Amino acid sequence: MNILVAEFMSQITRILPDGEKLEIDLSHFKQLLYKATSKTLDLLKSVSVNDKIRVIWRIDEKSYYADNVAFPNYRDQKVWQRIENIWDSNEVIALTDYLWEHNAVKKSITGPDQSEIEWKKSWARFIFGDFVHRLLLSALENAGICDFVDGKEIIPWSLKELDLQSALEKFVEEYKELNQGKEKFTAYCLFSAINLPDGITEVELAEGIKVRSWSQRERLIFNSLHHHEFLWDDFKQPTLLDVIVEIKVTLNSGESPLSPVEDLIDLVKWGLITVSQSDTHLPEGVCLIFNRTSSRLYKLRRDDNLGSSQMSLSAEQITLCKKIIGQFLSCAKVNPDIKNALWHFGRSCTSVLDRDILLEAAIGIDSLTTQRGGDSRYKFCLHSAALIATVKQAHKKVDYQKLKKIYDQRSCAAHGGKQNNLNQLKILALDARKALALIILAIIDLTSNGIINLKSERNSENTIASAVEKYVISKVTIVTRYQPDILNN
Repeated sequence: MNILVAEFMSQITRILPDGEKLEIDLSHFKQLLYKATSKTLDLLKSVSVNDKIRVIWRIDEKSYYADNVAFPNYRDQKVWQRIENIWDSNEVIALTDYLWEHNAVKKSITGPDQSEIEWKKSWARFIFGDFVHRLLLSALENAGICDFVDGKEIIPWSLKELDLQSALEKFVEEYKELNQGKEKFTAYCLFSAINLPDGITEVELAEGIKVRSWSQRERLIFNSLHHHEFLWDDFKQPTLLDVIVEIKVTLNSGESPLSPVEDLIDLVKWGLITVSQSDTHLPEGVCLIFNRTSSRLYKLRRDDNLGSSQMSLSAEQITLCKKIIGQFLSCAKVNPDIKNALWHFGRSCTSVLDRDILLEAAIGIDSLTTQRGGDSRYKFCLHSAALIATVKQAHKKVDYQKLKKIYDQRSCAAHGGKQNNLNQLKILALDARKALALIILAIIDLTSNGIINLKSERNSENTIASAVEKYVISKVTIVTRYQPDILNN
């Protein structure tokens, strides 16, 4: 025991290589990485790997189904033993020497004090694993699954040149972004109810936000790679549809993409629900978020994707959705408080209980329509009704009387009251969510047309609710000026 303690105490930690990072030639780096990976693949082809059972998804005339397939075990012990003898090939050394000379990839390494040559060798072994081996394993896994989905035989160590080049491009781009302190993520959100118009397979709602119809092949490959991240009922009809929401975000290195992706999912839901005037809340199921090379995974599950009525979008609705999402993003730059109301809309969509749906929506409405105390109920109802009245597209608007019921139910829920009429609560919950969606739409439309000003100044009361109140007062003043008898009615 004392010997082990002594050995542990004698170990030191170093960050290697020493020195300031130097800029590398990405084209040369890519070439070196390609040669190192290709050579490693050639040297591993002589290893006869065992098979392991892997789940790969297929399709027949009736349904999607999971098939247990014999798949090459590229992590077999025999592979690791072979790697110990081939990892430091001339091609790998050329790659690691180039990165070492430019102090390009720093690693914290703990071990016994040793010569500089041994320290560099330990560092280089890590580089081989993080760069060459990881890239190769990912490319081989994807290639084998694609071959099986395409009805081809899975041949161990088989990798097309095009597939290797594609994996290499992603890897180098990710390395470039990380060196610049950035990281790009793509989120795949399985909404269960969207149908695009005939002939339209992809819609870009805003920069980095797409609604796309996946081919059967894409879905099978995606399911085969990531099925273990889902629950079994994510793959039942009607949830197994072709339309996926894809969201791309670029963040500073080390930042989590969860919150930005959640906000954009809420924005997509708001846009689609508003233009379709649907009561469906677009159940989203699992949302998987990957960095460029899929080496980092984040997962969201805010809702059970149990299916709902279908939302069939027209070309006109898609055009309008693009417009209002663009308006929202512009308004959010002027006054980020609008995003708080959208957050409550998103929570209203993912809440299960009618009481919670209504409460979240009512809180969102309250944040946009009331301020500085006073009769909150009066402002909540009057200001909301005035805003909703400006929305021309809405066929079914929530009127003043319905808003009073929503506010009363909100107060009841917030103060622990019990709702006896559950059928009425369900209707009010959907109306509250619809009202919040329309109020957000009214505010961004009035802002875009220069009718209200959302610009927020420090130490100022020019909040969104303040701007809404000024707008309503101005409208009432105009009406009473020309119709003085209206106050007596």
